[in-house]
Amino acid sequence: MIPPLLMDIKSHHKILDMCAAPGSKTAQIIEYLHADSADPMPEGFVIGNDVDNKRCYLMVHQIKRLQSPNFMIVNHDATRLPSLTYTNEKTGSTEPLLFDRVLCDVPCSGDGTLRKNPEVWRTWGPGHAINLHSVQNRVLSRGLELLAVGGRLVYSTCSFNPIENEAVIANMIKKCEGAIHLVDCSQQLPDLKRASGMKSWKVQTKNGDWFSSFEEVPENKRSWVRPSMFPTDDMESLNIHRCMRIVPHHQNTGGFFIAVLEKTSHLPWQSPKVEVSESSTESAQADQPGSTTVDKAKEPPTKKVKYAGFREDPFFYFEADNSQWPSIKEFYKFEDSFDHTQLMVRSKEGEKKRNIYVSSKSIKNVAKNNESKIKYINTGVKVLARSEHEMCKCSYRLVQDGISSVDQFVHGRRMNIEKADVIELLTQENPFFSRLTPNTQSSMLKMDMGGLVMRYLHNDSNTGTESPILMTGWRGKTSCRVYVPKFERHHILRLCGVDPDKALIDAEWAIKGKTGPEITAADVEDPPKDGVEEVTATDS
Repeated sequence: MIPPLLMDIKSHHKILDMCAAPGSKTAQIIEYLHADSADPMPEGFVIGNDVDNKRCYLMVHQIKRLQSPNFMIVNHDATRLPSLTYTNEKTGSTEPLLFDRVLCDVPCSGDGTLRKNPEVWRTWGPGHAINLHSVQNRVLSRGLELLAVGGRLVYSTCSFNPIENEAVIANMIKKCEGAIHLVDCSQQLPDLKRASGMKSWKVQTKNGDWFSSFEEVPENKRSWVRPSMFPTDDMESLNIHRCMRIVPHHQNTGGFFIAVLEKTSHLPWQSPKVEVSESSTESAQADQPGSTTVDKAKEPPTKKVKYAGFREDPFFYFEADNSQWPSIKEFYKFEDSFDHTQLMVRSKEGEKKRNIYVSSKSIKNVAKNNESKIKYINTGVKVLARSEHEMCKCSYRLVQDGISSVDQFVHGRRMNIEKADVIELLTQENPFFSRLTPNTQSSMLKMDMGGLVMRYLHNDSNTGTESPILMTGWRGKTSCRVYVPKFERHHILRLCGVDPDKALIDAEWAIKGKTGPEITAADVEDPPKDGVEEVTATDS
């Protein structure tokens, strides 16, 4: 999608998505955050917020596929998003958290989605834009307050109505009195066909009345038709033409509006009180050399927050002297450089936790500094699950979700396997060691019972590139298994040149004493399950 492409995201950026659900653009932002960094846990992070509690959980499902430890989902009204703090690691002081990049994909009337969502034809009306104009202004204003000096904010809607688009941008530029300006993105995405922002328009009410200026609006309608909805004489000087309109007939798409804003100084209603840290955006340092200061994010009007939906448990990070960590570290040979205080659980009750998660240092910093301010929904990736066995020296096994985040720190319980082993492990439930290749059999027999990591180096014959494939599993007495979710299992099998549907059916019937070629349609009375789902933490 277009807005994340224009955010110019780097791996060290602190990023806020104010209206994130269902999470498609947020997922794209996370991919860009990790794109230019070899570190699985880069310095930057992404916070995705949404006011709808149920849609936040939809976002959890969407983002979970990316398995990023640098992401957090929170549930707040974007117009009153609390001001957050973080601990500056260099000075040890607590400072306001200002973001390098902010995405305001605000609620809108959605008339740009008419082609893909015919339901809009029944529900849309000209009054929708008038009702949303105020909310869109407040979301944008709050986003700019939380943006660091030198940072970039992208405002977007899937609407054609200028009341929701150019009117909001023009009003905010004037309100900020030179503290922000529109960025010229004409040289970015050169193949994208676009139209410039509108400089003149009329306002239509829900009754079908048209007005060219606020002076024409009757007194009885001025309570909801506002001056900020109309174009002004200085639209040219505001560079409104730098806004982008994507219209369907240009390249067979939906309708969209994008404006990219850059903050060059603190806002008129904010005061600079806190010295900027070295991790702030480079452009802020360039624009204001010497002793630079940033504005403390203005706290929105105080109002008792009412939380809707399920209230999640807080995050409990491991302390330095955590009693469970020594056995885990010894069993999997974790490096000393791995900071185990980045591991966390979601319940303080009970000594043995069911699941253990890992988050990046930056996410931990934000979570621990803002426990009383934020309604957290989800963060971190599951890296360890309890799997007790009397013959196993460690009560936890590694989990597929988080193995890429900790793989570089794990030096024990590892083995290299071959392509034939990958196919066997992914198509059989619990294959005996004797079904594996000789080298893999030898490695298995040298290991004690418990969790392990298997690594296969896949060679792509089309591109000539090699890429490692990691799979977590369990070494039993005489057999082994992998814990790979269904869709990832299918993906790996396809990389190995195997049709996953046929392979899994053949494997199921092979267990029943039949080979694949002997299977007929009459045999398939109860189709086997597609792959093996991730087991719960209590499975052994």
